[in-house]
Amino acid sequence: MLLSIITRCYRRPVGLRRCKLSLALQIDQDFEHILLVDDVGIGFRAADARLVTDAPALINGDYVYVLDDDNFLIDNSFVARIHWFAQEYDPDIIMVKSDNGRQGILPTPEVWRRRPIRCHNDPLNSVVRSEIWKRHIGILATCQDDARDSALLTELFNHDYSIRWLDKVVAMSGPLAGRGYGRIEEIV
Repeated sequence: MLLSIITRCYRRPVGLRRCKLSLALQIDQDFEHILLVDDVGIGFRAADARLVTDAPALINGDYVYVLDDDNFLIDNSFVARIHWFAQEYDPDIIMVKSDNGRQGILPTPEVWRRRPIRCHNDPLNSVVRSEIWKRHIGILATCQDDARDSALLTELFNHDYSIRWLDKVVAMSGPLAGRGYGRIEEIV
């Protein structure tokens, strides 16, 4: 299997439906969708802890991509592009772009094709070889601030991994997203 897509879910059924629909529309279906569901409201630190403790055992794909329930793919050929990139270049990390609403396109031009800078990138911006992702995901457990995703990407860049840059906006943060935390959707 090519890709394991991990979705952290928290009481956002509309967002989750949109996220799942964006996956169903992929022209290449060589992926699995792993849901990490928080029905009790344990928060983002606990959600990150579940990425560290639960997700590695569930991953079967060659690569890992995190697409939370307030995010969705806007490129129906995202998986196909990753498939082609993996076959053509065999990279450890594939960097892509995302539309993060108020923050604009990430990574910002200041860091595209360069090292990550805090708040200039997002988990939506990296597809990582699964054994590397598993080796470094523990960094989330050590972060004490809002720059957890930047910390993971910085950690990856601190090693001599092969990185390829796919200059394509592939995902978007939903309208309910707000600086990475998302909001609970009103269920009517």
